[in-house]
Amino acid sequence: MVSYQLQQLIEQIHNMRLGTDGNFFFRTPADDKKVKHFEVEFGVRLPESYKYFLSHFNGGMYAPAYETKQLKTNVDLNLLKDEGVYLYSIEEIHEKYQNLKKQNWKIQPILSPYPVIPFCVQTGIDLLVFLTGNKIEKESPVFDAFHEDFPETWGISSINFENFLDLYLKAKGFPYLIGDETLGVASDYFNYNQQVEESAEQILSRTQIEIEENNEDDFAYYERSDVFYKKGQISEAFDMINKALEIKPKNAFYHFIKGEILRDGKQIRASLIEFDTAVQLEPNDTLYLCSRAGSLYQMARNEAALKDCNKAIEIDKQYLLAYLMRRDIYQLLGLNDLAAIDQQKIDELNKLQD
Repeated sequence: MVSYQLQQLIEQIHNMRLGTDGNFFFRTPADDKKVKHFEVEFGVRLPESYKYFLSHFNGGMYAPAYETKQLKTNVDLNLLKDEGVYLYSIEEIHEKYQNLKKQNWKIQPILSPYPVIPFCVQTGIDLLVFLTGNKIEKESPVFDAFHEDFPETWGISSINFENFLDLYLKAKGFPYLIGDETLGVASDYFNYNQQVEESAEQILSRTQIEIEENNEDDFAYYERSDVFYKKGQISEAFDMINKALEIKPKNAFYHFIKGEILRDGKQIRASLIEFDTAVQLEPNDTLYLCSRAGSLYQMARNEAALKDCNKAIEIDKQYLLAYLMRRDIYQLLGLNDLAAIDQQKIDELNKLQD
């Protein structure tokens, strides 16, 4: 049963779409068959309130007023959706979920079905997600699955989608999204009885079959690369990640993995090229920035390494790796006062993680 409040919120969006507020853009209704197909294909369940929303609007956003006075087409929306808080279409949810599931993103051990359903993104990076599984009795809360954090710190941002939508509209598309961990975190809702463990040999056997069925399966090549890398078979790992990159040459994550393999093989200059490519593709990824900084540091290019660390900290002021690396660079440059300040921050962050 859809609540009266949710019906009113949906009506409010309809009225705003028909009004003069040119920054407000939500698509026409989602295809109900695609919504059902998504749930059946992956064995997951979307919140009923969210499915009601999709039956009226297939995603969209309230665009920043300083960017445009009027949004008229999907092209306009695609240009601006990285600038605000954007709700995915069912087609985008299908694609994003499938990619996260393939990576088993942030979830250890493997759970089935994969429990994290992304439905919204902030500034093109930070995800808001629902959870699925038999520990979700009614409507899933909304969790802040932000970029560098893990499910143990994904707090509840809204008690359900209806509450999120209410906050979203009141804030004209820019609600406060940081979750409250005292209300619960995502990992509390995982059913670890549904673990699926695969041995290295099982992964190699499975991915071999997947590649025989589809030799364009880039993720299968990545999985094989990861297994070989962990087994110390560097040459085989390198060959497999190259196969993945032949298929997806603009995949920043694959370039990062290739850089890690090269650095492990003491090919620092070559690793720098791969990390640099990853940063060019995803310039706000703090892990890629610090990986590039690490190779620059090993090549004694300390000023450039310092610049990458500074940018990573500017993006995420809680990112421990950036402070550790910057402290080491400061010490090498004899800037001991600055190194001591970073050490203080490192101690603070370590206490928060304990």
